[in-house]
Amino acid sequence: MKTYEFFIPGPLPGLNEIIDAAKVVMNSGKKAPSIYSKMKTEWDEAIVRIILQNEIPALGSILIAFIWIEKDKRRDKDNIEAGKKFILDALVSSGIIKNDGWGEVDLGKPEFAVNKECPGVIVKIKPIERKRS
Repeated sequence: MKTYEFFIPGPLPGLNEIIDAAKVVMNSGKKAPSIYSKMKTEWDEAIVRIILQNEIPALGSILIAFIWIEKDKRRDKDNIEAGKKFILDALVSSGIIKNDGWGEVDLGKPEFAVNKECPGVIVKIKPIERKRS
């Protein structure tokens, strides 16, 4: 089966940025739209555009692997990997997978690299068959 691959320029937000953005913003005693909601929408739209440019067809279940490329080694690996939330959600938004649950997504072993000039993430997707029970 064919493996599909695409690159998302980054770096993507890490867990620390996501947590900071998710904090409730108060405006005159009323809950304002969260910064996280805006962040998620912007990343979803950007990643969906990249997915569509790469002409990836709708797939059933997938094995997905990430190669996280950072500018330097300042962020912890677990912080970096939180960006996969945006990627998996964009795969659902674009119709590549129906949802990102256990029945549709298997995660491959993450890899990490440093490239000061070109941070981002390489995403590799391989369709897999699920046995029906």
